[in-house]
Amino acid sequence: MIAYAMLRSRSVRTRDLRTIAWWECELHDAHGGVRTPMRPFWSAVEARSWATEAGYEVRHDG
Repeated sequence: MIAYAMLRSRSVRTRDLRTIAWWECELHDAHGGVRTPMRPFWSAVEARSWATEAGYEVRHDG
């Protein structure tokens, strides 16, 4: 199986009605998916760059 990173956009609304948005990379390999929520990225470009440098093929979650 080819190792790949699935880019996921995340967002949350705060109590004062602000929206905070970020990207996460869900890493997949022969052992299954491992989410890395401790690593937020502020843009898809930043997340893609990080995953590529780590040796993962990058896929985007629409």
